[in-house]
Amino acid sequence: EARFLDSGRHQPGFLEEVGRTLKEYGHWRGDFWARRKSGEVFVARLALSAIRDDQGRVTTIVGIFSDITEEKEQEAAIKHLANHDPLTGLPNRRLLHDRLSQALADRHREPPERNRLALYFVDLDDFKRVNDCFGHEKGDQALREMAHRILETLREGDTVARFGGDEFVILAKHLPSQKATEDLARKISAVIGEPLSLEGNGCSEGGPIKIAASIGIVMAPTHGDDTDTLLDRADHAMYRSKEAGKSCYHFF
Repeated sequence: EARFLDSGRHQPGFLEEVGRTLKEYGHWRGDFWARRKSGEVFVARLALSAIRDDQGRVTTIVGIFSDITEEKEQEAAIKHLANHDPLTGLPNRRLLHDRLSQALADRHREPPERNRLALYFVDLDDFKRVNDCFGHEKGDQALREMAHRILETLREGDTVARFGGDEFVILAKHLPSQKATEDLARKISAVIGEPLSLEGNGCSEGGPIKIAASIGIVMAPTHGDDTDTLLDRADHAMYRSKEAGKSCYHFF
């Protein structure tokens, strides 16, 4: 057994399985974690072939080895771009849809006290004014800051996604009550409303500005039990908040 195959990262029995495959079929090919002499672990691809003598005994094992770390990093980067917003680094619509679908499927396997989830549709009020006053570069900076603030309010296991433009959608699971759902909405409003400093203000006397948000809330299973219905109704509830004067939250 080659020691570089024994990186310590494989499942128990990995090396034994490689040996059995070589013995039975005469070849093995796969990607694995290898270890350099320095101790560094990296991703490699290896093709092994067993050479047998006239009696059928394995006398030599020939291998073709390649370091595919860069290839795997590129694959990971492409996958990340496909599922995340390039500006904020948050999950995008596609990943949100997947996580919401999974959360709804998991909900049916959980006890009633843990199967409640809420969806928050957050739209930053009058954000066009920020872009008009400061320029799109500063507007992007503001969006990144809002994304960070929202992310900081959430619990482990919750998701905030950039839905597009100045819209964010939050998926919160295992909320114990409607009060907890409203408490989170108030926290989100509060962190978004904290003063934000942006240079290049062309619309006021200067100094920090405040951004507000209109929030629409739906709960599963109360307001629906599939992704499209919940997203559509959360969006509708958000527009109810806009109609009510903005800077507030509204349940569907």
